Amino acid sequence: MSHPFRNAIVVVETLVGMGGLAGSIQLLVGAATPPVAVLSPLGLSSWTLPAGWLFLTVALPSGLAAWLAGRRSPWAPVAVLAASALLITELLLQIPFVGFSVLQLIFGGVAAAMAVIALMARRAGWWPRRRRSVEGPTDGIQDRGRHHAATPMRSTSASRRQAAPWGLLALLIALLIAYATIHRLGRTYGSTSHERRVRMPGDDIVPRPQFVITHAITIEAPASAVWPWLVQIGWHRGGWHTARWVDELLFPANHASADHIVAELQDLQVGDFIPDGPPEAECGFTVEQLASPRLLVLHSRSHLPPEWRRSGKASVDWTWVFNVVPVGDDGRARLIFRWRAATRPWWLTLIIWAVILPADFLMSRDMLRGIKRRAERLDRTT
Repeated sequence: MSHPFRNAIVVVETLVGMGGLAGSIQLLVGAATPPVAVLSPLGLSSWTLPAGWLFLTVALPSGLAAWLAGRRSPWAPVAVLAASALLITELLLQIPFVGFSVLQLIFGGVAAAMAVIALMARRAGWWPRRRRSVEGPTDGIQDRGRHHAATPMRSTSASRRQAAPWGLLALLIALLIAYATIHRLGRTYGSTSHERRVRMPGDDIVPRPQFVITHAITIEAPASAVWPWLVQIGWHRGGWHTARWVDELLFPANHASADHIVAELQDLQVGDFIPDGPPEAECGFTVEQLASPRLLVLHSRSHLPPEWRRSGKASVDWTWVFNVVPVGDDGRARLIFRWRAATRPWWLTLIIWAVILPADFLMSRDMLRGIKRRAERLDRTT
């Protein structure tokens, strides 16, 4: 590629990467951020996770593209295309939450321009081509001694240039495999194929879901020791039994998950409302079914910003089912947790598939392990 094009890519991708880094820091420190209530569809109450997402999808890819372009790497066009695609995806994902702005249009145009330039890269001569020898046999013999001393250094440098793209490719493949693995675990952690296939109470509440997620864990305690922790879940109730660092990182407005039985929260009834956010978010679950100490079915259509629900901009129909199944006669229990969701429009469904499902590996796993730890401790002390 000609130098003006290469230099333009280096400068533009560097600026985009710096903008992504600055935006990530801005979200982390809470400077001039939108109201955190817009994150309620994602189940978040802080901007920490979006800050990390912005860094991984904008700052890091653009910085890598700028570095490869500066080195005239043959992988630079691929990196520029990937960075452009990720930037456009990030901008599209932002619009439902923070609205449309001229700045997003400008960044989208820059991403499209960089993608066009990258597509022109091969034809414009980005790749350094090997020069074929055109010298005759005699000339080669005469020059062999003169070039011999420089050969090891040139060979080492060429080997490094050739190895770098393969290393980058291996890294990208590893990242894709890791994402696919976490995505799978986010849908199936701890559950058996039978538990994922079997019909559970509450499945009929959302008849045509796009998502059916089943997790499970074996607890070395009877159902009677598990049940008290289930009925006190909720925002400013007993929490969601996640680790303290998770509560502080992602849900700083919520209280820390309770490590003791809260007596006044034990009388849960069908029709009760379990909040999942501050009162102004109007977000939470309604108890649809309850059969102590085995079954708790929760239902929500409120896990969206209130203005989205009122305007019909988006919708979610969501159930959580906790089923406590005795295992044998030795006082153990199997806690099966399933959530089903039907969402619209397409961009909300895409966000849940791309972001929420992988994140659910952390959140559901941590919740189930938190319930297990509390139930086993309660069983030992009673």
